[in-house]
Amino acid sequence: MGTKLIPNDCRFAFDGISSWSKWLSLACPSWACVYDARVAYSLNVINYVSGGNFKIFPSPDGRNSRLKMIDVSTLLLAGKMSPNDSTEPEALRDKYFLPRKYAYQEYLTIVARVSNVMWGDADHLHEIEMLLFALADTFIYEKMVGAMTANASPKC
Repeated sequence: MGTKLIPNDCRFAFDGISSWSKWLSLACPSWACVYDARVAYSLNVINYVSGGNFKIFPSPDGRNSRLKMIDVSTLLLAGKMSPNDSTEPEALRDKYFLPRKYAYQEYLTIVARVSNVMWGDADHLHEIEMLLFALADTFIYEKMVGAMTANASPKC
């Protein structure tokens, strides 16, 4: 069993994060969780429906057709951009997205905080991870659709 503290040097290449974070969550279950497209989607939808005040989590490629239908990252970005912003993708990514090299560590920090709020300890990381994963294409997706339709312009 690994340490409960997230190592400061926990910086892996973002490419392949869905695979290596699965391995890491098995090797270090006291602090590591799976990070995949569903988890990133859920975090970004929670951000969107609560006002979009936080940076956008980068998402690894996913296969889920429901989640690909509504690109929450684009919606968050549209709410953040100003007319003076560069249109270059790299500049927008740098300004509005969490850097890929820090996304996993930020995710682990959030999951630990939620566990502490809900249970008073950081022992329930995997319950939070499983909720984010399991609810992504059901409850979270429906919240996203509801938020979008509430903001839709009336049709003439």
